[in-house]
Amino acid sequence: MGSEFERTLEWRCGSLLDWWEICFARLTKEEMEEMVTLCWAILGARNKVVMEGLTVDPASTVRYTSKSYSEFLEEWVKQCSHKGGGGVVSADGWAKPNAGWHKVNTDAGLLGEAGTGLGAVVRGYDGSAVACAVRQGLEKCETRVAEAQAIKLGLELCKEMGLQHVVVESDSLVVIQALREASPGCSGFYLIIDDILSLCSSFTGRECGKTRCQILLFL
Repeated sequence: MGSEFERTLEWRCGSLLDWWEICFARLTKEEMEEMVTLCWAILGARNKVVMEGLTVDPASTVRYTSKSYSEFLEEWVKQCSHKGGGGVVSADGWAKPNAGWHKVNTDAGLLGEAGTGLGAVVRGYDGSAVACAVRQGLEKCETRVAEAQAIKLGLELCKEMGLQHVVVESDSLVVIQALREASPGCSGFYLIIDDILSLCSSFTGRECGKTRCQILLFL
């Protein structure tokens, strides 16, 4: 995987943010997914060295990243096979947010032995990506829990960026219904639902009768 991105090291960039912007502009969607996964793995390896004093083999890190990404794609294909449209999920229905708003698309995947992967992408009203976040944990959980955690991750990213008008889209009907109904419960899933609703309320204020945080179902 690493050799596929050697060309990215040749780009002249003034900052890390500039480098990421070029990545979004020049890499394909699939390459961008692999790049984010690789950077996540490198950060995890760095933390093991700095914080835990462990020795990390770079080649093993890349192999682990490739394995995790392959397992994610395999799980994604399995999930898609249970959806309509002959197992094909189309992005044609995606629409840009209104001017002054940001849209967050979230997703989650159960990665087998690698645990659970979460992802969120924030786009501006012109459709361009402005930020993304990924997170992986070794714990294995229900699909609905992972999808809820992904929405929470996306909202946390928006809050950290100081965004004020946010639309969050998820393809999990179970999570969306639980949020719309503010369903009560004591399980881990409902605790995450409570966290999401609390985060939504942090985008304070109402304008033209609409809240500044909306969560929609995207199929």
